[in-house]
Amino acid sequence: MPTQGEIVVNGTVTSVKSSGNVFTIKATSIVLPGKGKIVLSPPRAKKIMHKIDPAKYKPGTAVSALGPNEGKGEMLVAKKITP
Repeated sequence: MPTQGEIVVNGTVTSVKSSGNVFTIKATSIVLPGKGKIVLSPPRAKKIMHKIDPAKYKPGTAVSALGPNEGKGEMLVAKKITP
């Protein structure tokens, strides 16, 4: 669960930069502190920055990313990624 000022973004990886530092997901839901799961309709593209293994997080992989909530359309600098 996110704490105040954080967000969890859930979705499916659509692309990964070769460096493995930035990837894009199709976000299908978010979780905000005290709000529970909010389904995004339609799903949205979300860029996420976090050092990952590009071989592990291929397009099609479902992930959840936790980080500071900088707002809609902003890159999420994730503190934690879970498959």
